[in-house]
Amino acid sequence: MFGKKIEEIIKVKGIKSKDLAIAANVTEGYLTDIKKGRALPREDKLIRIINALELKESEKEELYFLWEKGMSPQNFVERFEELEKENNQLKNLINQKEKINIDSIRKEYENKIKKLEDEKKDLEKYKTLLFLLPREDRVFFVKKILKDIENHLKITGKTRVLGRELIEIKEILKDI
Repeated sequence: MFGKKIEEIIKVKGIKSKDLAIAANVTEGYLTDIKKGRALPREDKLIRIINALELKESEKEELYFLWEKGMSPQNFVERFEELEKENNQLKNLINQKEKINIDSIRKEYENKIKKLEDEKKDLEKYKTLLFLLPREDRVFFVKKILKDIENHLKITGKTRVLGRELIEIKEILKDI
């Protein structure tokens, strides 16, 4: 894998093997052995080859990773690949669960928004109907509604929390 990656980079960059070999201070035959997978360079030669290729940091990391994989015992590589596969499966499961959670939250909020929009339409209807009534009847109904709200707040024990808002509502409704 390491050798194939080196060969791929050389092709993409349009570098001649001879020029790379000179820049990395290795023989052209040695470079061919690396590309064909017959040899893996020692770390010092690896660094010279990577530097001669003038790669981005991510490309350097990928090459170094492939080199380490090639230098490791086969059973270690197999176990690493198994763990990597399990890790990817777990990541996929987590992503699916997060997507399900996001979708359910989105749906919940969409339902709440729809409900609020429906309530707003109903309130607009009630407001229109209320203002169609004569002033005395409007005042009577508003006072009745406020009294019901005050009683509900007393029963639920929320008068301290919402008392100030109720006073503000009363002040606003004086103009009705």
